[in-house]
Amino acid sequence: MPTIDQLGEWVKAEQRKGNGQCHTNHPFIMEHVRKEAIKNVAAKTRIALECYSPRSYAAWNTMLEWLMERLACNPLLVVDVMFTIMKLAGEEGVEIAKNSLCSLNNYEDELRTARAAKKARRQR
Repeated sequence: MPTIDQLGEWVKAEQRKGNGQCHTNHPFIMEHVRKEAIKNVAAKTRIALECYSPRSYAAWNTMLEWLMERLACNPLLVVDVMFTIMKLAGEEGVEIAKNSLCSLNNYEDELRTARAAKKARRQR
């Protein structure tokens, strides 16, 4: 996700290429969107995350199904159990998990590759 400064540079580059009249999706500021999501004034109830990776998507849904089976298919309990597990792990546990995973896989390269593959699928 580019910063506003990076987005501005990209816009200038596209204008220099003669693409000033082309259309784009609506940009938004992630930090503001996340703050609004936390307030949840609109009372939204659907959780969504674009992970870009078919591998990660399958792993997420496998784990979600595993939790649902153990928690009587109660999505409220599933979300609260997931939050409790993360809180119990704390910052140190999250850091340990991140470091362990990153020692096994280059997530930056995987994300870049997955985003490019998604873009290629959409262009077909």
